[in-house]
Amino acid sequence: MHFPFFLVPISHHMYLPSFSLNSFFFMFLFHIQRTSHILLKLFNFFTLFFLVYYLFLNFFAKVASFLYFIKRSLFFHLLTLFSVDFLSFLILFFSFSSSLTLPFTTDKERNPRHHQSANHVFLSNFSFFSYNNTCSLFSFFSALSFAFPARF
Repeated sequence: MHFPFFLVPISHHMYLPSFSLNSFFFMFLFHIQRTSHILLKLFNFFTLFFLVYYLFLNFFAKVASFLYFIKRSLFFHLLTLFSVDFLSFLILFFSFSSSLTLPFTTDKERNPRHHQSANHVFLSNFSFFSYNNTCSLFSFFSALSFAFPARF
């Protein structure tokens, strides 16, 4: 029985969209997270909560489907279970957590002392690194999910 690569079977009549289909939506969120407006920062906080909830839901759905179909193609299930979702979760978590720890306002005139601290410089560099490299890494892991579809 072969399922489409963008659907994760939970039961015979219940499906969950794959994580890779939302790559454009997440890239849009990466651009939004760079703003300093407090409302968009709050939006990013709730978006992060949704992302964590969605990733765990998708991950446990794959675990349930893996346990249900454990008798067929054991190695392929292990490959699709841990190759994309866990790595994508780590990338998203560190990217959003580094951006949320930054102050809401990044204007040097409002708080010049805070911008000279070593902690803020480290967080700024880490957030800049996450923003520039997360999109390419996430595209790579999304391509992995297309290359290794969930077949049962």
